[in-house]
Amino acid sequence: MGVTVGANGLSIVHKGSGGEANATLPDVCLTKVGKPVVPIPYGNNAKSADLAGGTTTVSMDGGNSVAIKGSTFSKSTGDAGGDRKGVASGTIEAEAKFISASPTVKFEGKGVCRLSDQMTMNKANTMCLGGAQNPSVSVSEEQEGTYTLDIECKYPNGLPYSNAQFSLVEPSGAVIGSGVLDSSGKASVNGLALKECKLVLSETQDSYTPNQSLAENIVTETYPDPNDFCTFVAGRRSPFWEDRVGVANDWGILMSPSFSDDDFKDIVLEQSRISSPYAISQNHSKDFSDAYVSALYHIQTDTTALEKYEPLVELLLEQVHENGDILRVLYQADVFEPPYELLAKLRFLGTGNTVKYLQFVLWTLINNQICSYIDELNSEIIGRLDFIQSQASARSLSSVEEGINGYKKALNHFKKALPDVISQIFETKNDTLISISAMALGSTVNIASQSSFATNLGRVNAVVYTKSNNLNRPSFVTFDDNFSD
Repeated sequence: MGVTVGANGLSIVHKGSGGEANATLPDVCLTKVGKPVVPIPYGNNAKSADLAGGTTTVSMDGGNSVAIKGSTFSKSTGDAGGDRKGVASGTIEAEAKFISASPTVKFEGKGVCRLSDQMTMNKANTMCLGGAQNPSVSVSEEQEGTYTLDIECKYPNGLPYSNAQFSLVEPSGAVIGSGVLDSSGKASVNGLALKECKLVLSETQDSYTPNQSLAENIVTETYPDPNDFCTFVAGRRSPFWEDRVGVANDWGILMSPSFSDDDFKDIVLEQSRISSPYAISQNHSKDFSDAYVSALYHIQTDTTALEKYEPLVELLLEQVHENGDILRVLYQADVFEPPYELLAKLRFLGTGNTVKYLQFVLWTLINNQICSYIDELNSEIIGRLDFIQSQASARSLSSVEEGINGYKKALNHFKKALPDVISQIFETKNDTLISISAMALGSTVNIASQSSFATNLGRVNAVVYTKSNNLNRPSFVTFDDNFSD
């Protein structure tokens, strides 16, 4: 009788399986050689046909008792010459006992014994460290029928993973079944022989759809009066045109040639928070202000070093686009990261074909949205600067007037030069995504494809691989400024 059942990918030992164990260490027995008694190493062999202490309520392959942890092969051969018995056990031709078994498959409360499970030999006088030998699982067509496997695939949020091809693949790589998931993420494969296999999912043919849009920015106070705006931004300080006792009245003196006065950064921070189409955090606003000021300075003399502007563009994505969180994932894509990791991040934020989504991002439209927002933001900031400049003029503070003129001139140049810079950045990002999409073709969609199962399982529930997006905050290009506060 052969073996038709396995556990953990190994054939199960039973009374009729034809298994055996051979000592891998010498079976040292005391032996009389003439008058002296000397220790001599012998071999030792035991067979599953002599199984004792096996299962009593579970049988296999024709009623055979199954070996479980602690059961024995009741006798052994090979050391009969050791007439004065084993040096440790005091026995010869004694039992072999299982000392390891399956940790997960249990019969009658004990782990079932399999091919390669270890045994003591001759009542622990020696060991079978290589484990019991046992025939491989074999099922003939006459013995075994065919099976139907029902498959259901979902996203972690419970939505069906639909309209996607799948394959059932043996460990050897051979495909034993395939099909297409329906609109509810389900499919059935019929006529399967009993095999071990894995489920391998392909990309869905559904268009990629974000799970949700970013929250719109609901502004409770826009400070249309420029004096109110400046007073708010000044905080505990006082604008230079206000005389307040006990308060430093030096806010608004903008003279830095690198456009990095802290007061200007605060103006950018608050105005961007007010103007942003989508809600942003205070930390995001602070990061944006730093990146904006850095880009404003560098764009006056250098538009070729794109890395100086990438932090600003990345932050703008979440301010101006309803799916800015997804765009930031794409923006940070790295050709040296495994493609399936990027696709998993996209599946965390939406459903559908992630590879095609990489190939057809509308960067030109996004560029237009960003530049439109920057134009509006710059106009608002210049309006705030005009008011501050008028206050300086009224007090004959010519150095402050000149400083603000420098800011306004820089902002106008910024408005003209930025679209081309962003276009170059997006062209580079698009090239990266096209390269990744080419490498991603055929990527595994479900991590569970690393786990195998038998075709007689009946039903398989799979969850596609997703990964949360812990976006890195961009680093900013810094510069020395001896003129700011």
